[in-house]
Order: sequence, then structure tokens, then C-alpha cells
Amino acid sequence: MRVLQSTISALPTTGSKTHPPSSVASPHQVASPARGCEVPAAALDKDGTVRASEDGPQFNGVEPHNVGTRRHIWYSGDSSRRVFSISALSIVASALLPSPSSAKIVVPPQTSSRNLQAAQKRGEERLAELEAERGEVIYSPFGFRYREERVGTGEEVDRKRKVYITYKLFQANGTYIDSVGYGLDSRDDVGEAISFRYGAGQVPLGLEVGMEGMRVGGMRRIEVPPNLGWTSEELLPRPTGRVANRRFDLHKNQLLLIEVELIKIK
Repeated sequence: MRVLQSTISALPTTGSKTHPPSSVASPHQVASPARGCEVPAAALDKDGTVRASEDGPQFNGVEPHNVGTRRHIWYSGDSSRRVFSISALSIVASALLPSPSSAKIVVPPQTSSRNLQAAQKRGEERLAELEAERGEVIYSPFGFRYREERVGTGEEVDRKRKVYITYKLFQANGTYIDSVGYGLDSRDDVGEAISFRYGAGQVPLGLEVGMEGMRVGGMRRIEVPPNLGWTSEELLPRPTGRVANRRFDLHKNQLLLIEVELIKIK
């Protein structure tokens, strides 16, 4: 828009006087007072003044697009030359803007319902593969579930024996609550574990049932319902940090998830 305004302002208005050029650029054309326009030498009289032309000016030697009127009126005088172009605005606009015939309409490709269904099917298959990689989901006799995330190869848990575990405790939506053995909550406890006698009622019943059949090196994620969870203050594991203990107290009467890794058995 600035180029357009500056070009229009450079055009001399009716009644203004401009001096004829002192020299001719070539034997075929001379520069007109309108910036960027050229007057054919054939439109000049013998005395060098401009006469009326039906062809009109050329823009840098190229005739502009037929955007507006094509008639241009050129006036001449004895000592000065005055130029008025009816289609000056059309000349500038045609030089700056592309021709309407050159415009292209880009139509985005349409996605068929068949492609959408195929993509949905591939997504479901990939989700099933990821679920299979995470391990089998098992339903306990008490109605809650656990996932065998890693099958152990060591000794199997046995009642009345002492087991060592690391764990992570979460809300049902996956929000972290507490852990031991992973260095979380800015605690230096990597490699540490808690111990209890399996089958002696020292941990929630949901945890004991969910650990049944585990082997050393295995990992399970177990759902612990409130009625099979921390129903007394003596049950392990229990957070020791102040912040973690507050989080635990807020959610201990809800369905919780505990991720357990069996380290060793004594």
C-alpha cells in the first residue's frame, strides 16, 4: 500500500508544470513525467512535445493488463508539458497485483471415511500391543486386578517367610503418593527396601493376595481396594515423610495402586 501511495503521489496533477527531458534515453522512447511510464517516440511532435495517443503509456516497456480504461490523454504546450493519465491507478495496480487469471485455488484433499476407519483400527491394534507389552492383567478371587509387569525368575514367595520389596504408591488416577527404593521425594533411598513376613497380616490383604505367586525379580502393579487396604495404623508400608504422610492420609480410604518389585526372600 505504501508503494501504491508513493507512486500515485509522484504523478503530476492537472495544471502542474514539468520541464521536458533534456535528453532522450533512446531513439525509440523517452521518459514521461509519470514515474515508471514511458512514451513512445512516435507520439512526439518534431518540437519534442507530446501529442494525443490512443495506445497509451507503457510500464517499463510492457503494456499493462487491461484492468481499467485503456484510453490515455496526453496534453502538450509550447514551453511546458502537462500529463494527465485517466488510468494511472490501473497501471500501478496492474504492476503490483497478479493477474486474476494467474490465481490458483488450492483445494485440500478430502479424507474418506474408509481411511478414518483404517486409522482407527491401526490405533486400536497398537494400543493392544502396548497393553500386551506391559504385561497380563489378572483378576483376583477378591475382584480386584493386578498386572504382571515383569515376570521374576527367582524364588517364589512363601508364607511365613520374610520378603524384601521396593514399592511406589499411587492414587487410582496415577498421581504419586509415596515410594521406597527409588530416590523420589528428594530422599536418598535408592536400593533400600522394606521387609515383612508374607502371610502374617503385616501388610494390607490386597497386597498379600496380589503378590501371591510372585518370584524374585518380578514386578506387579496391584489395585488395593479400601476394604482390603490400610484398615489399621500398623499395616505396612506407610510413608515416613511429613508431606508423603499427609498425601497418604488424604487418600488411604480410596482405591490405591501399589507397584511392587520383589527383591529377595529369606
